[in-house]
Amino acid sequence: MRRGKVEPIIWSGLDIGSRKISLIVTETDPLSQEAQVIAVGSSRSRGVTRGEIRDADLVVESIRKAVDEAEKAYDLNVRDTFLSIGPSSAFSFVLAHKFPLREEGEPERTVTGKDIKDILKEVLKTARESIQDLLLHAIPLAFSVDSDSSVKDPIGLLGSELAVEVLFIGLAEEEAQKYISCAEKAGLNVLGVVHKS
Repeated sequence: MRRGKVEPIIWSGLDIGSRKISLIVTETDPLSQEAQVIAVGSSRSRGVTRGEIRDADLVVESIRKAVDEAEKAYDLNVRDTFLSIGPSSAFSFVLAHKFPLREEGEPERTVTGKDIKDILKEVLKTARESIQDLLLHAIPLAFSVDSDSSVKDPIGLLGSELAVEVLFIGLAEEEAQKYISCAEKAGLNVLGVVHKS
């Protein structure tokens, strides 16, 4: 039986900076997962000063120019995008969390992928409960088992307790919403937000 042609996956990313607004469009082969840039558009950033939106209408106009340039280069119709922003109001903090791998009296066991998911869920819940702002990123910095030296990947290590340190990057939700609103007014659907740092 012949398989039908698999369509490539198109992704785009919009970067809103103080000097320049850029849109990059990539095409990913779903079978090989290889990606290549197929279009780029940019415009001078207007309405943004030192990472802060000062005039939303000018920002929307600059975004439209960048999108138009990218669309014309490859005869595209860009609608969905990931948004990269860098306002100075962003903040970061590190949380440490410990997770038991066994009940009292049970033997030590090896760390599994499920343990990693569980401890990351718990530390993320703690972070969400401790702040009112928008969390953009949760980046595991290091794991350890039974307080031994830090490792990047603890899967398969034997022990009683798993610990993790996670770097969180956040932003006031109101600030992020200004950027999202500008992208939406320019005709884009924002799939996600990343901090450019």
